[in-house]
Amino acid sequence: MENRERDENISNDRLEALRYNNLGFEEYKKVNFDDAIAEYTKAIELDPDLSVAYYNRGTVLYRLGQYNLAVVDLEKAVELDPKNIEFLTGLEDCRNFSTR
Repeated sequence: MENRERDENISNDRLEALRYNNLGFEEYKKVNFDDAIAEYTKAIELDPDLSVAYYNRGTVLYRLGQYNLAVVDLEKAVELDPKNIEFLTGLEDCRNFSTR
């Protein structure tokens, strides 16, 4: 019974994290970058393994010129999902731009 409850909690946290990630994307599309970062951060707090939330937050930080913070988030996204080409490309682009 305990394992089932734990699994349900994990699943609920994942769903809630995905909801916050989606809210973050809606804010990003409206160019409300601070609000987008806040939503992505909530997603990460609920599910620290949600790679897309790190990628999305890193993308916003990149757009804001906060390259060092962006690299940290993009590296975490790649660590969690190392075969994701979009994450790898985003990290490479950020690193290249931040060293100019």
